[in-house]
Amino acid sequence: MVEYQTKFPIPKDNQKNRIYIYQAYFWRDHGDTIIGLRRSSGGILKNDDGYGVYRDQRLLPTVIYDDKNLGYNLILNKIRSRDTDKFYWTKGSQPESSPPIFNYQLKNNELRLMRIDTIWSRWD
Repeated sequence: MVEYQTKFPIPKDNQKNRIYIYQAYFWRDHGDTIIGLRRSSGGILKNDDGYGVYRDQRLLPTVIYDDKNLGYNLILNKIRSRDTDKFYWTKGSQPESSPPIFNYQLKNNELRLMRIDTIWSRWD
């Protein structure tokens, strides 16, 4: 996650008053565990069911979506509480654009980059 955050940092110039947060999604696909990483500029909704917001000296604000506990070897402590309300999106429709989404396959506790989905050419 830290490598992805370094590659796609939160913009210093936030003229559109976006709420930036990183998201990690865990799901199963044909028996494999897949992890998707993305940076959202639309914060999270109040009824969001992710874990976090996680952040420390290295990790920027991050929410994890893993209700089936697929990342049990990667996530040390799942928390549901949000440290503040400042990540809640309350301005109507959330912005849809985001930097490329990286999808990894988790096999034998190793991550293998499967695909990079680039949907938008401009995202900030």
